Amino acid sequence: MTSQKTTPPNKQVAQSVENLGVLEPSSNATPEDREVIPRKRKRQPRRARRSCCQQVLEILKDLPGVEKKHLHKPKVSSKVKLSHLCDTLPTKDAITPQILHLLRRYVEKQESGNEFEKEMFVYLKGLDPKILDALRLGLKVFDEIPISQQHCLFREGFLSWSLEKPVDIDTLAKTWIDEAMILGRDFLYAQATCEAGKVRPWEREFPRIDLPSRMVVAPWPWINSVNGLRTHSHRQPLDNYLPEEYKQDCTFTLDEDTQEVKAQCKIATFPNCEDGAGPAHRDLCLRVPEARAGQVANLVGFNFVSENCKVELVHFENPDIKYLLEGTVCGDAATPIHQPDGTVIADHRVTDHLSFHIPDKTPDGLSEFVPGIYIVKVVAPNNINYILTDGSKPKEFASNTAYLKILPSQSLSYRIWVDKGHCYNETDGEWFSDEIYLKAIPVTLNAVGATPSWLELPAQESWTWSDADEGETLTNWDWRIIGEPGAPLSFEGLLAIGLIGYEVDDEDALKEQVKSFGDAYLLYLKKVWEVIVGTGSAGIVIGALKMVAFFTAALIAGIVIAVILIVGIFWAAWAPADRILFDVIILSEEELFFLTDPKTPLSATSTRKLGSDNDVTLSVIPESKLNYLYVEERRYGSAAEGSEYGLWFVYKRDV
Repeated sequence: MTSQKTTPPNKQVAQSVENLGVLEPSSNATPEDREVIPRKRKRQPRRARRSCCQQVLEILKDLPGVEKKHLHKPKVSSKVKLSHLCDTLPTKDAITPQILHLLRRYVEKQESGNEFEKEMFVYLKGLDPKILDALRLGLKVFDEIPISQQHCLFREGFLSWSLEKPVDIDTLAKTWIDEAMILGRDFLYAQATCEAGKVRPWEREFPRIDLPSRMVVAPWPWINSVNGLRTHSHRQPLDNYLPEEYKQDCTFTLDEDTQEVKAQCKIATFPNCEDGAGPAHRDLCLRVPEARAGQVANLVGFNFVSENCKVELVHFENPDIKYLLEGTVCGDAATPIHQPDGTVIADHRVTDHLSFHIPDKTPDGLSEFVPGIYIVKVVAPNNINYILTDGSKPKEFASNTAYLKILPSQSLSYRIWVDKGHCYNETDGEWFSDEIYLKAIPVTLNAVGATPSWLELPAQESWTWSDADEGETLTNWDWRIIGEPGAPLSFEGLLAIGLIGYEVDDEDALKEQVKSFGDAYLLYLKKVWEVIVGTGSAGIVIGALKMVAFFTAALIAGIVIAVILIVGIFWAAWAPADRILFDVIILSEEELFFLTDPKTPLSATSTRKLGSDNDVTLSVIPESKLNYLYVEERRYGSAAEGSEYGLWFVYKRDV
């Protein structure tokens, strides 16, 4: 195979790239030195009209004597799919060109140019010939992507490398991490970049003893939620909190016939709140959010107006124990400062994020972090030079107080699997059974600042649902995603599970090629990441970041999304398979603990849009909780395909 030669884009191509709203560096720095840059804006994807063939099929399907199983929906062309991705991706991909350049150098029998390439060439040489053939086929598909779409999907600086240029591991690690951060932030917070929150002056009341309260207008920071639980001073009038936000008092009994432990729970009432410190709402106790020493916590509120905001922790029972911790801010860029009538928006509608790392040692490093309930406060320095009405300029602004219960470090073990599926709606235009191909990609981030690990998957890393008819429920699944019976997963930190699903027709001639390429490419990506991790290159890049809650969650989400995105680009270029499902499940130790905690009530049903194009609608429907086992349905609807499928996830804590 000859090497691909990329010529500079002509004016028409350059204009089309400019019209896509892509920000590119204007400096003379080399592509390796430039940062991964998010797109300036994301356009709405082009709406594809129904083809004449599809309209004919709609007519034919109702004619007597026509066998529906022989009718096929016309597949969306690869050109349309790739254009759709160009419209919606939050950033150009810089990972694919580099790892394919590495593959191309091996295929073209180039000498390894460094230790990284040497190790990867040995790996490629030892691959099963069928896997290597699948990778070669993927390289061919990449080369056949039109040049204009290559320049839209991928960073141009990495498309023009000569065959003789080796792949540098440090450059690859940096671009991978940078790209993952953009993708993760876009997925979690719908914004690819972060900055301080907007300045929102509002009138705050300060009670005084034996004197009238003092009202002061300033950009006072405010905490509305801690680790997903709304505070007792949440700035929005609340008649009631959600069931899972109340503290439960439970009694447990053993059923002698079934040997099952049953819980009888009721909401705790004042003064029986958490250790005398827990807040209450109308005499009903609210849950105190929990976290573990050595892990991270996330605050949501408004007026986190400085990137140098700090978090003050004061032990409730022993105020002499206090910490002033660095925080990382990701301000709400979408919510305007003012309402149409000019009133400042300073309430729950604003979602500034501030996350911080809870130390596992005392500042002198000699003792373990003291667990217990802490009073939490945000302190924002006045580096915006805000002046009060009396002419004074405060040094800083302090928020309201919230509560956080910090537990000792602890590792528990879990299994996660899917045991049931239901087809609510088949894909549009299909009058025969769908075949659904599902794939899971788990990743862990074991500690703040540590390098992410790509988990070894159980036997069933993928799952095929053949003949999925509308209205059909498929039971007795055993799609093992995390852990095996008798061998649950123990981890510390964050767990991310990427899920991707495609509808592949039984009659597609390329079905097996598509599957084999996806499997081969994931193996290849996994090996590249393992070598990066083994050399410490990723750790150096990650160590340069402020690795606190916001960044760790964004990083682990982004790593998974980057892998799904890369495979998705190739499947779009291939054209035979249609994506109907996309998801990233991100769980911390604490979240898994509470999901499987029998004392914690089921959460309410939630719905959100997924994918850079917002095509997939995900509804999470909690179903049941028994002992240390929690079941939820995750229902996926695809607007483009007109499909809707439900998968029942089971989370089990090993006790």
